[in-house]
Amino acid sequence: MVEINSSEIGNEFKVTTNEGIFNCKVVEKPFYDPKKKIASSN
Repeated sequence: MVEINSSEIGNEFKVTTNEGIFNCKVVEKPFYDPKKKIASSN
């Protein structure tokens, strides 16, 4: 979740977690890709 002031579609920011720092981008729902049409970065 992000603050309402940061929730505009397309906003990019970094998130720090225990696993490291990640580049993130606010996208439209649904962001779940059940048919795997979006290529994985892994």
